[in-house]
Amino acid sequence: MVTEDVGSPQVSPHLADLVSVYVARNIPYTSNPNHFQNVTVYAPRSFKSLIGIDEAITTLPSIASASRGPRWLVHIHGGAWRDPFLDSSSIEAAVAHAFSSDDSGVSISAIVSINYTLSPFTTHPTVPYDPNKGDQIDASRSARHPGHIKDVLQAFALLRSLGLKDDSYLLSGHGAGACLAFQAALFDAQHWGHEFEGIPPPHVLQLFLV
Repeated sequence: MVTEDVGSPQVSPHLADLVSVYVARNIPYTSNPNHFQNVTVYAPRSFKSLIGIDEAITTLPSIASASRGPRWLVHIHGGAWRDPFLDSSSIEAAVAHAFSSDDSGVSISAIVSINYTLSPFTTHPTVPYDPNKGDQIDASRSARHPGHIKDVLQAFALLRSLGLKDDSYLLSGHGAGACLAFQAALFDAQHWGHEFEGIPPPHVLQLFLV
């Protein structure tokens, strides 16, 4: 469901003003999803954004005049495959900057941020999780390789159904997300024993390894 959200200077400290955007949070990409098997879609507040408040997303928002070049940015967050405090919302400072202007020349129509199932973090300082020591099973924090990349591929299957096509988007990843983005782009889905198609080839693949 699409709502109106605001990025504050605390989220993006280099912006003096609040930035209001449209956001559809936690869209599941699998049946019976765990807490992290979802994507969030952000779009600028613009009359050109084909998006309706209080409506479910059936297609990726697209600026009507954006006929050339990539229309979307798809991001995969980092966190060493296991940090529960780093999720799809970690992109929001960049979202605020990307959509801080109503300039009609802005070509990116929407930003999609992918969550994926995490691995156990047995030494986390505040929320450690170790299923081998009797902790209650948390499906959202119990991934083993290649479970993370399979989640990413399922997310891309959803995005394909919403209109993502070859060369229509920029793919970025940070830390572990950079590794997942590279793996998704480099290998066929069948390499991971996945039943869906591989990802549509991105226009640009941008990786942030630290």
